[in-house]
Amino acid sequence: MRLDRVDRLFHSIIVLGAAIGNGCSGNVEIPGNAGGAGGESASASGTGGGSSSSSSASSSSGGADGGVVDDPFDCAHSTQFFCQDVLGQTVCNCDPTAPAGIDGCDKTQDLHCQQYMPVVTGCKCVAGSPATQADCGDPDQFYFTCAIDEPPIGCHCITIIK
Repeated sequence: MRLDRVDRLFHSIIVLGAAIGNGCSGNVEIPGNAGGAGGESASASGTGGGSSSSSSASSSSGGADGGVVDDPFDCAHSTQFFCQDVLGQTVCNCDPTAPAGIDGCDKTQDLHCQQYMPVVTGCKCVAGSPATQADCGDPDQFYFTCAIDEPPIGCHCITIIK
């Protein structure tokens, strides 16, 4: 392998590591409002199956102040920020009917979101989500996991395929 290829590979690994480094820190900021004041934080599970999505495009749907929505903090609560692909373009909007933070559902394990790191976005309440392995049934058939362990957020049972 030529030396310039090794340099490029090393540079790519460093840049990639720096880019994902903060996303794997285990801390999640859950802001209480658009300004982020009074935010809560939670520790992420190393075994969870949290999802992620990009939120870097804009929409004309209107934010908390009626402007363009292209950032979770354009909404009253980041948990109310949703993005979807429409004809190859990411369109984002604020849904004021979505839960307003981790306390927006009856139980924290019922809060399921599109993204958990670095900011919790795109959330909905899924009533009846499991709270423990016992709620999933036989541990040889089902695996219990949460996107965030403390407090338990986005919990579900996964069928074990043997």
